[in-house]
Amino acid sequence: MKEAVSVEEVINRPEVVLIDVRTNSEHQKGTIPGAINLSLFDEEERGEIGILYRMVGPAEARIKGLALASSKLTRLVESLQKYYHREIVFFCWRGGLRSQALASVLKLVGFKSYYLEGGYKAYRRFIINYFSEYEYKQKFTVLEGLTGVGKTEVIQALQRIGEPALDLENLAGHRGSVFGHIGLATRRSQKDFDALLAQELEHLKDYKYIIVECESRRIGNIYLPAPFFEAMKKGVRILLYDCLEARIKRLVATYLAFKQENFFLIHEAISLLQPRLGKQKTALLQNFFKQENYKAAVNFLLQEYYDPLYHFPACPDKNYPLSVWSGEPEKAALEIKDYLKKIT
Repeated sequence: MKEAVSVEEVINRPEVVLIDVRTNSEHQKGTIPGAINLSLFDEEERGEIGILYRMVGPAEARIKGLALASSKLTRLVESLQKYYHREIVFFCWRGGLRSQALASVLKLVGFKSYYLEGGYKAYRRFIINYFSEYEYKQKFTVLEGLTGVGKTEVIQALQRIGEPALDLENLAGHRGSVFGHIGLATRRSQKDFDALLAQELEHLKDYKYIIVECESRRIGNIYLPAPFFEAMKKGVRILLYDCLEARIKRLVATYLAFKQENFFLIHEAISLLQPRLGKQKTALLQNFFKQENYKAAVNFLLQEYYDPLYHFPACPDKNYPLSVWSGEPEKAALEIKDYLKKIT
C-alpha cells in the first residue's frame, strides 16, 4: 500500500490494524469498527493547538503539536510493538498532522504504517453515501411478537446456524423501550451504529433475504437509516409467540440479572411511564419493585402497558404466513430457516 490509503482500500482489507489517534471524546462520538483508540493529544492539548491554529496560524499550531507529541512518541511506538509485523493504518479527523506524523515516525523504525486519506471525516462520508446508494435486493423477513417472546434469542439462534440475521438491538446497544438500556454496558453513538450496520449489510449482500426483529425506526437514541427502515416495512412478517408465564420469566432474567445495579435505572424508567399509566398504577408498579416482587411487576407491565401498546397476537394467527413457538430458540430458528428456503 502507498503511504496514504483510501477508505475503500481500508474497507476491503479487514486484516489491517486501525489506530484512531483522535482524543477519547472524538473516538466516543464515532469511529471505524474495530479501531483502537491511541490518542496523540489529550483534550486540553488538542484545545490549545486549535486555539493557536485559529488565532495565530497553522504553522505555529503544527510546531506546538510537534513539541507536545515528541515526548510521547517512544511510548506510542512501544505500545504498538505487538503489531510490528502487521499493516497499521492511522487516522485522525481529516487525515492531517496527527495521523501523518505517526505513520511517518513508525515507518522510520520499520513498521508497515500508513494513514487514512481524508481521515474519519472521509469514512463518515463513505458510510452516508453507502446507505443512500445501497440497493436492497434482498427480501426482508421481520420477526414480530409480543414483548418477552424472545425475538432477540431467535435472531441469535438464526445467526448461530448461519442464517443472514441482523441483531439490530445489539448493534444499537439498546433494546428499544424505556427499559431498553438496562443491563447493557454502553449505548452506541449514531455514527457507530451506522458503521456497524453498513458492515453487516456488506457481509450479507449476496444473500436472498435478511432477517430482522420488528423495530420502530428509533431504537433508544438510534435511528435506522430511512431506506433500510422502508425495506423492513415491505418485508415478510413472521409471528413469534409464547405463553405469558414464559415471557415473564424471560424478562425477569434479562432485566433483573443484576438487580442491585439496575434498580435505580428501573425506578427511573418506570417514572417515564406515568403519563400513560397514571399516578396510581405507576405507584403500584414502583411498589412491586421495592418489594422485589419482580414477577408481579413484569406481569403488570405486560398486561397494562406493553401488550395493549403493540397488539400482536398471543398465539398462532392466520394473518401470518408462519407462526412459530419461540420457547426453544434453536428449534424456532430451524423452522424459520426451512420456511424461508421454500419461499425464496
